[in-house]
Amino acid sequence: MTGGLPGEDRAQEGLEHLQGAAIELIGALRAFLDVAEELVREPAAVAALVRLAGSAVRPPGAAGTPPGGPGDGPEGGGDGAGGVERIPLAGDDPGDRAGPG
Repeated sequence: MTGGLPGEDRAQEGLEHLQGAAIELIGALRAFLDVAEELVREPAAVAALVRLAGSAVRPPGAAGTPPGGPGDGPEGGGDGAGGVERIPLAGDDPGDRAGPG
C-alpha cells in the first residue's frame, strides 16, 4: 500500500483496466465503421458480404438439404414443409388429425 486510502491501489488498477478496455472498444468500433463506410461507398461489396455470411452460417456439405431440394415434397419422401418430414407412428392414422389451429 502507498499510504493512501484503503483499496486505492485496487481502484487505480481497476481504472487502468477500464481505460484499456475502452481503447480496445474504440478500435473495434473504428473497424466496424470502416466496413460500414465501405458498404455504403461500394454497394457491390454488400453482395460479397452476404455470400460470406451465408457460407459461414451454412458451410458446404452441411447436413440436411435446403427447402425445395431432394427429399422435399411427396415425390422426394418429404411432406413439402420445407425439409421437415413427419414420421408416422404405429397406429397413427393421418385421417384422425384435424390439422393445426
